[in-house]
Amino acid sequence: MPNKFDSQPGEMAGDVERAIPTGHNSCVEMCGSDRRMDTMGIQDVPLNVLPVKCQLCRFVDLDFVPQRYVLCKGIDSSADMAIAEVGNFLVREQLRRVLEVVAPGQCAFYPTQNLKTKQSPPWFLAVPKQILPTGKVKQSIKSCPDCGEPASAHGTQYETRRQISASPYDIFKSLNWISVGVKAPDYSMEYYRNCVDHRHALRLSRHLYFSVRLELLLKKFGARGMCRTIYFTVKPTTDDLFWVKEKLRLLESMSGGSSSADASNDSERWFEDYLTAKSKKRQKVFDFEAVEKQGGISLPTDYKKFITKIGCKTFKNMDDEEGFDIRILPPEELDFQELRRERREAAKTTDDEPIDGVVFAVTEHGDVLCFDVTKRNGDYPVYLYEHEMDEFEPFTANFAACIKRLAGS
Repeated sequence: MPNKFDSQPGEMAGDVERAIPTGHNSCVEMCGSDRRMDTMGIQDVPLNVLPVKCQLCRFVDLDFVPQRYVLCKGIDSSADMAIAEVGNFLVREQLRRVLEVVAPGQCAFYPTQNLKTKQSPPWFLAVPKQILPTGKVKQSIKSCPDCGEPASAHGTQYETRRQISASPYDIFKSLNWISVGVKAPDYSMEYYRNCVDHRHALRLSRHLYFSVRLELLLKKFGARGMCRTIYFTVKPTTDDLFWVKEKLRLLESMSGGSSSADASNDSERWFEDYLTAKSKKRQKVFDFEAVEKQGGISLPTDYKKFITKIGCKTFKNMDDEEGFDIRILPPEELDFQELRRERREAAKTTDDEPIDGVVFAVTEHGDVLCFDVTKRNGDYPVYLYEHEMDEFEPFTANFAACIKRLAGS
């Protein structure tokens, strides 16, 4: 039987676009940054321990939700939603209330905790209540005699995999799990005795799905941080567009939730204190006017304060990732060319909006931080450009918040 994991993108997209059953909506698989807040270090070790479900093979309970759910790196991200472990996702307060209105009862929401400070960050773990089967692993793959879980479930190890194209739900996740790049154990008794962390050893994950209409509504609402996978090309129907229009009307009366203005003010106050504490006695003088004229933009006031008072500082181990060091560039080294919109017609953020990037910080491995100067207001949002994926990830709302995140505060 053909293995659907080996389908070409066009074939899978065509499969997704087939007729929609009555009472169902088209759906798409969602993805986001690999730099997940609920993992730690360069190995992306899961922070939240799941209890053992099977005493024989030590397979964990993928449906268990630790409380409080712990987060670590990237908590200061300016995104509104983010992928989490095993098919769940993270949302801010405002987006949680949106989902409770437009998709009532389809997610359970849990508070989170900052691993370092033990305080409550502005994120909730959203756990889809609906879990649907998406495939069957080949019988040739050894499985646990007690719980029936396979030793591993790589793409080629699936006998069938159904890429769900329609569902009566707006949010759900896959029952099946996927493992990545690990040799399957032989399920000997020695393996049973020695297996401690089956989930981390196999890099387990589940897939998250949104309906096309919910995906479109969140995009129109301005929510950033996740997008559909490239294999899904299905477009919204007339009914989808009508649903989105009606739900947006319903949301117009909603308040702003936790104020982004308050968060910005907090970052600004922290930034001024940081400058006072870290300022050098001998400060350099830069010709910002000449640089701005050359680049055709106004540089953020906070950037000019930082580079004048502190200079070209390198921040070590960003988001506690060992070796992820990033250097703030002086004005004469700013890159006004490489990530500009006119040079990158395909440059997109994770929510498919083109940005206009000016690079102000670099790493040794090619990733950079840039200002999105699309709106030339002088206080630009910051994006992390991941060169291997050729993708932009929302980083912080402005430069002051960026320095706060880099400093680990």
